[in-house]
Amino acid sequence: MSDPHDTYVLGLTVHREFLALDADGNGITPAGLTLHRLDPPTWTPPGTDLTPAIVTPVDGVTGLHGIDDVPTVAGRHLYQWRSTAPALAVDQVVVLLAGDAARVTLADVTAYLGPTSWDSTAIAGALAAEQSAQDQRCRTSSVYPPDLAEAVMRRVARNLALRGLPLAMQAGDAGASYAPGRDPEIRRLEGPYRRRVVG
Repeated sequence: MSDPHDTYVLGLTVHREFLALDADGNGITPAGLTLHRLDPPTWTPPGTDLTPAIVTPVDGVTGLHGIDDVPTVAGRHLYQWRSTAPALAVDQVVVLLAGDAARVTLADVTAYLGPTSWDSTAIAGALAAEQSAQDQRCRTSSVYPPDLAEAVMRRVARNLALRGLPLAMQAGDAGASYAPGRDPEIRRLEGPYRRRVVG
């Protein structure tokens, strides 16, 4: 049986396996074997009867059955193998989390900026640069939390604002001054994820 507590990125293929054995420990193929997926938040049976063909044997192991699934909703899903003879219902839980597909998009940043004179090419370039910069400074993974998303959009806004200041200098009543090198709000949002330098 597959690890019952796997973590997957939303949109990727979830592979489930089930090893069916008889009383003597020999591999068998139960009659009417199916895999059902019960989706969050209710896990209401009977769930979705998965239609991809069940592959058996897997890796030449008699009694080992495999099937692939691509869920479309994030959350905890309950996978349940069922058969008619012998009658069985075996549960497997898989945790599904929003992943790379949930990273900030050009549309997200455009909405965040509101009316602006910057075109989509400039915004997309700033977004690519700032996502790369964030990845270098922060511990990012396939799971992209809302605070990092907010921080990278603020990074893009700052990036675009500073493009109008080639020397990063602002004119003021007291004369020219340099724009602050660090944004306190970006530091606050990214703080829990910052890579620690040791040594």
